[in-house]
Amino acid sequence: GTDATIAQHITTICDRNYAEKDGNQRFHPTQLGIALVEGYNSMGYQLNKPDLRREMEAECTAVAEGRKSKEAVLGPIIAKMLDCFKTASKEATKL
Repeated sequence: GTDATIAQHITTICDRNYAEKDGNQRFHPTQLGIALVEGYNSMGYQLNKPDLRREMEAECTAVAEGRKSKEAVLGPIIAKMLDCFKTASKEATKL
C-alpha cells in the first residue's frame, strides 16, 4: 500500500482481529495476530517488517520519475509475491 491506504490497512487488521486498540489509542497484537506473524516468520518471510513495502514504494517512485519502466518493476515484484504465496500455500499448517 501507499501512505494513502494506511488507514484502510489498519481497519482491515482490526476487522480481522489481528490487533486491538486500547483506551489510549494504542494498538496491541492479538493472539491471532502474533500467531500469523510467527507463522510467516517460520517460513522465512518477515511480512510484519516495513522492508517489503519500502522496496516496492522505491520501485514505484523510480517508475514515476522515469528512471525505470513499469514492466521492469512489475516482473520482479510479482515474482516475489508469487513465491511468497506459493510458500505460504505449501506451508499453510504453520499458520
